Amino acid sequence: MAQIFPNDIQAHLLQHYDQESLDRLSACLSRPPQSLCVRVNTARTEALAFLPKLRNVLEEIADSSSRGWVCNIDPIIADAVFIRLPEEAALAADGISRPDKSCGREVVVSRKCGEGVLRGADVFVPGVLSTSRKAAAKDIVTVLCDVEDQLCRGCSTEILSTHTISPKSLKGKQKPRMKPTSEHLDHAHRSEDLVPREHEPTADGLGELPDGILLLGYGQLELTRSDIFSRRKGLAVRMLHTQLPFPPMNGLLPDLMYLQNFPSIVTAHVLGPQAGERILDMCAAPGGKASHLAALLRGTGEVVALDRSASKVAEIRQLAARLNLRNLSAYCCDATLAVAASGAAAGPLVKAGKQVHVTFEPESFDCVLLDAPCSALGLRPRLK
Repeated sequence: MAQIFPNDIQAHLLQHYDQESLDRLSACLSRPPQSLCVRVNTARTEALAFLPKLRNVLEEIADSSSRGWVCNIDPIIADAVFIRLPEEAALAADGISRPDKSCGREVVVSRKCGEGVLRGADVFVPGVLSTSRKAAAKDIVTVLCDVEDQLCRGCSTEILSTHTISPKSLKGKQKPRMKPTSEHLDHAHRSEDLVPREHEPTADGLGELPDGILLLGYGQLELTRSDIFSRRKGLAVRMLHTQLPFPPMNGLLPDLMYLQNFPSIVTAHVLGPQAGERILDMCAAPGGKASHLAALLRGTGEVVALDRSASKVAEIRQLAARLNLRNLSAYCCDATLAVAASGAAAGPLVKAGKQVHVTFEPESFDCVLLDAPCSALGLRPRLK
């Protein structure tokens, strides 16, 4: 199958896996997960009370592509809820059918955005690389993914009609990289364990797509082309049909749940915060684990969340307000400088540009969480 890891990481993994085992691992990582996981905000509700509300709101947004979602509380982690497609519905799936109102125009998104779409997300402004020149708000568009990071952001493309990428749309300097063919992409990223070959998503009626371009699905354009490339945030495409039709979770029950991967939910339970404790999260953005710890404290104690990015700290504060977590405080601070020298008293909050110099006495926290930036090699699906 097509290689999904950079060459240096591939070489390292081959020291621990044989080629066949690594291919199987790569194949699994290339496919979208077959479930979504959300964390119940126990600062406002309990899982048993939350579950019927989730089912009701999913029923309200259900359409012909939804095929019936099943929601269940995890039997061990009581604030984790999984949203799955029933097996019989998945096997009856007919792949991505082209909507009758499709206008033949396109939106091309980045690899990172494409991975999110395959996990049930809509397309937001930062993820859009290009659109058809005449794409207009409310158009039903074909959503493609630039897996190879070839396109300049803001360019116009007509891949559906020309079956090529114009040289004018390419970045000036391309990094040396493997070039998977469309056939390789189709093999690597289809959900062969979930949908039979005769029903898998295809580009029927689209013609052959250029190398490195992957069909994600169809959606409704929410902004004009000029708005997309002049704004920094906002909903760009509301997805209607995708490979696995998970519900778009953006804006659903925002004060009662938080979309979070299951291993991240488990992390807070492993730390096991107890009522009244003071906890430090040294690298807190985007705030999922910090907010979970604050919720587990049941309104007692304190969670201090630090991050070096002012914009990310602002998002953590917005999240805390949305989830009603009054015991969560966030500061723009370099956590490696936050411990006072031995014998020195804790220092005051001193602003230095956008950051704040705040120091704490040694052993002033009961627990410390450090979720440092990582390679994200386990993220699914991996389209690179």
